[in-house]
Amino acid sequence: MHSALALNRITTPKQRAELMHHCGSAAVAVERLRELDPKGHPLERWLPQLQPGRLERLIKPDLRWCEADSINHILVQGQPGYPSLLRETPDPPLVLYVRGNPELLGQAQLAIVGSRRATPYGLALSQSFARTFAESGFVVTSGMAVGIDGAAQQEAVDSDRPTIAVFGTPIDRVFPRRNAELAGLIAEGGALLSEQPIAVQTRTWHFSTRNRIISGLSLACIVIEASSSSGSLVTARYAIEQGREVFAVPGPVHSSNSQGCHRLIREGATLAEHPGHVIEALQTMVTLPEVEDLPPLPQPELPVLSDQDWSVLRALSADPISYDQLMQRCSGLGAQQISASLAVLEGAGLAAFDQGRYQRLPGADEVLMSVKGGTENVN
Repeated sequence: MHSALALNRITTPKQRAELMHHCGSAAVAVERLRELDPKGHPLERWLPQLQPGRLERLIKPDLRWCEADSINHILVQGQPGYPSLLRETPDPPLVLYVRGNPELLGQAQLAIVGSRRATPYGLALSQSFARTFAESGFVVTSGMAVGIDGAAQQEAVDSDRPTIAVFGTPIDRVFPRRNAELAGLIAEGGALLSEQPIAVQTRTWHFSTRNRIISGLSLACIVIEASSSSGSLVTARYAIEQGREVFAVPGPVHSSNSQGCHRLIREGATLAEHPGHVIEALQTMVTLPEVEDLPPLPQPELPVLSDQDWSVLRALSADPISYDQLMQRCSGLGAQQISASLAVLEGAGLAAFDQGRYQRLPGADEVLMSVKGGTENVN
């Protein structure tokens, strides 16, 4: 373990991959590095630190962190406990720092990723997908970022189900700070995970490379809301390279947050309008370990709405519209009636107001489809 921790601390992923390819193990790599003349070597400043008696000081922060709490663990590639699905990827991390339950890393996981600037529509979708996956026996895995990622993992925690958060920072540094409470809750019943050594300085590219871990641990990657430049598309690309299934959830055609998902669908990702579509598709694509006797997909509960409320709900769509547009669609209702119904619909989780525009949330479509005549005028 000590040799692996040292390599993980002093090398870049590319250098690590080359050393492991030529040497076969971290121990052999360290021995060969000890024999090199450090002068002019790319690792010049670190080579003296690998000498016997000094290496232990180099990795002391990692060992001290691991010993500080019984829920802190260090997993090394090639040793027991390292997740087999991740090990099979083209560029698996040499070291994993885990806070929580490391056994979860070997369970059937589904990755949910998406925009940090999520809309109420996207957040509702993320919660719905995460809840169904968790209740169906899957572990939800994501990056705990603000937006889609955090909403999915918060929903898993609220459902009292385990979830795995993969950090781009060292495991002892929660980012974003606003999710510190969520990180604590995840560690209690799930797991926090990073490949970055304890206390190292975080680089921007760390967040990109951690995406390969999110996809590598998972059977499939589900993208919910993504702009054309979203980091979640990086996760999707890693998933494709790793031979994982990629699902994309469609959104309003005029929304910039839909562009990435729609592009993925055009390029061959499987369209998923409902979490059940993912589970049903996976049952025919892959063997689902530790997922048996899947419960029936949850049916929407019909809210108590007046005829007026139903009319306003049908007038809304997934594509946000202004209040004036809504009034035009509800020509038989006055402004006070529309406002009253909007308040009821928002309280029922069927509609949302965001940046001056109103939209119907995902669960509303299922409700409308389940009532007599509900399919009429469903936009």
